[in-house]
Amino acid sequence: MKITKFLLSLLTVFTLTSCLGDDNNDQYYNAMLTECINYVENSASGEAYAITGSQYTMSINITQNTMDLTILGIQLTPGGASLSTKIEGIQCRYDSEGNLVANVSSHQGNGVTISDLTFKMRQRYLSPYEYIPVFDIHYVVNGVYYVRSFQNSLCYFGSTRVLIKGTATTTATDRTYYFVTFDKTTITEGTNLTAKLYIYAAKFADKMPEMDMMIFNIPATLGPDGFTLAADNLKVYTGTVSNPIEQPDYGVTDFKATANIASGMNMTFTAANRFDLSATLGYDFTEGVKDMLGQ
Repeated sequence: MKITKFLLSLLTVFTLTSCLGDDNNDQYYNAMLTECINYVENSASGEAYAITGSQYTMSINITQNTMDLTILGIQLTPGGASLSTKIEGIQCRYDSEGNLVANVSSHQGNGVTISDLTFKMRQRYLSPYEYIPVFDIHYVVNGVYYVRSFQNSLCYFGSTRVLIKGTATTTATDRTYYFVTFDKTTITEGTNLTAKLYIYAAKFADKMPEMDMMIFNIPATLGPDGFTLAADNLKVYTGTVSNPIEQPDYGVTDFKATANIASGMNMTFTAANRFDLSATLGYDFTEGVKDMLGQ
């Protein structure tokens, strides 16, 4: 399957390197998550905000199963002070789903108290050059502020089913996959912003060729465990991000999506006033996508 520049422009910004330690030949790899949005909730007042600017760097000792995690640029209120801290020597492990998992009950450093931290990272590649890991990071700052970090872009795989209205005809595929990308420039009050949805290998009927589609300006709301997307009417585009071509015949109505960062996303909408789509999505590559990627 050809991975386009269109897709490459959506990927969350990461670096991933590997090296051998100088002193004891321990093996490390380093990763950085630089594009994220934090949901921050004040447990005392109940106020919640979507705030950008933080980043995470990880130095993982594969030999010792430990990790140093640096959290940079945490803001607890919009425009508030920027806080940073480093947690060293965190014990980590791999769970049954292939996530690198680490937990910290309490840490104090640089004037910041971090508690109840959960860190999960799953490494995924669309190709040798397209790195699309999944992060699940949440914690409490100074005993009051719950922070949930959202990647700027998330890629989902799973089962898509389409029913043609007024008939019993359905089409099912596990080849379609989806990117949700948040537009950080649209954050207004509270936890509201907009998102874009990129659909790859969409297929609404058996005779329809697979198509790549884009939907922009979807109202989004962040929450403590995930996010919701909802809109009555949305335009559909083909082409490229820089040169989108509207496809009015495929306009979307009744769009709803609910995502839990720990597990995945469920989505429904109607396209072209004719096709009722429902998708149950997660983070594992499906057999159909593996086939397209030649894996």
